[in-house]
Amino acid sequence: MPESDDQQLVNLLTEAVDGLLYMSESDYPFSVFLWHLPEPLTLQAVVAQARMKKSTPASVIPWEQFIEPLLDPAQKTAERYQRVKALLTEHLEELQVFRLGKVEVNTYIVGKTGSGSQVGLSTKSIET
Repeated sequence: MPESDDQQLVNLLTEAVDGLLYMSESDYPFSVFLWHLPEPLTLQAVVAQARMKKSTPASVIPWEQFIEPLLDPAQKTAERYQRVKALLTEHLEELQVFRLGKVEVNTYIVGKTGSGSQVGLSTKSIET
């Protein structure tokens, strides 16, 4: 049985982020996920999917605001982030970045696949 396009994208992203850390006051790896949530994707739906309390501070930031600092050529990881960006923008629509939490911030980069599922990356940052 051939893999679905969604699963192929999950596999490509898993390879692309292998060993890549998101730098903040502490460094965290990325995880790849595949969700099947109803549309439109809301902040409340992401909070629920992340199994966080409804009262968790949460916000949405533009995709570009998240990715641009990571593409700085002075960063050693810029080429790897360029690959991640290419995969996400080539295969997903409606990319959004959801930030859940205050000091320990869970970040979900989510986009819609051609089949209507959501694929993305999650990581964590520490912001004091």
